[in-house]
Amino acid sequence: MKEITDFMQTLWPYVFLVAGIVVYVYHWAQAHNKNLAEKMQGLYEVAKNIVAQEATTDKSGAEKKLSGTASLVKQANEFKVPLTTANAQGMIERAYNETQTQSENKPAEMPQPVEVTTDETAE
Repeated sequence: MKEITDFMQTLWPYVFLVAGIVVYVYHWAQAHNKNLAEKMQGLYEVAKNIVAQEATTDKSGAEKKLSGTASLVKQANEFKVPLTTANAQGMIERAYNETQTQSENKPAEMPQPVEVTTDETAE
């Protein structure tokens, strides 16, 4: 048991070093390539729209995801944003999960009262 503890104590500085490098690279990339971050956010909005469109079709869930992924990759190519199929699948899945969560948390809409006015001159 002591060997495991010693190993973990030896490993922690390296874990923090790697985490620090990842954070530094992320901030550097964010500072030097803001345009890519904006494009990725735009693609995520496109992914949400694709999910909404696919929800109206009569396909199975797997077919909808494949079709949505292909559509998102096509849009990314038009935006000239490098996007792998795996990343596109992840965006589509995240957008789908987000819409499911929103629909589950959304309270049922209550009907609004309608005001009826009668025109006494019409009699």
